[in-house]
Amino acid sequence: MIVFRPSARALITDPDGRILLLRVRDAVALNASDPVTNYWITVGGGVEPGETFETFETAIVREILEETGHVIDDPGPCIWRRRKSITDAAGVTRATDERYFWCPVSSAELTRDNLSQYERTYIQEFRWWSIDDPDLRRIRIFPDDFTEAAGSVLRHGRPAAAQWVR
Repeated sequence: MIVFRPSARALITDPDGRILLLRVRDAVALNASDPVTNYWITVGGGVEPGETFETFETAIVREILEETGHVIDDPGPCIWRRRKSITDAAGVTRATDERYFWCPVSSAELTRDNLSQYERTYIQEFRWWSIDDPDLRRIRIFPDDFTEAAGSVLRHGRPAAAQWVR
């Protein structure tokens, strides 16, 4: 069985140039070959019915509001893309096509008010990180090359075209 899930995700930065990551915990490992259940990700999630790749920006605006409380008027162009397939212990393969957007916010203030009940159990922690924080290199983050890719955006700005990340 294969489950396909297109997703919109965000590199969110605050006025101090810090990046926002969410620590999540899965009840069971989603990838049998890499059975991690406690890791960090960016804000974002699946494209809902009625949202398409042509309206990917709609999905990320909705996800940012749900997960942080921030209203983003225009997420700008996609900065990164990622395609990944993983198979769990039950043999279910999950395939994703992720689009990432750089979305600076006006304050580091966050709210959990718009989270679903499931997200309230799945998301363990919100944290702002300095790209130079040595602990950022000691934690498990998806995508795997997030720290390098985010550092490049913070140093050089939005890439001219979407870059592939792992």
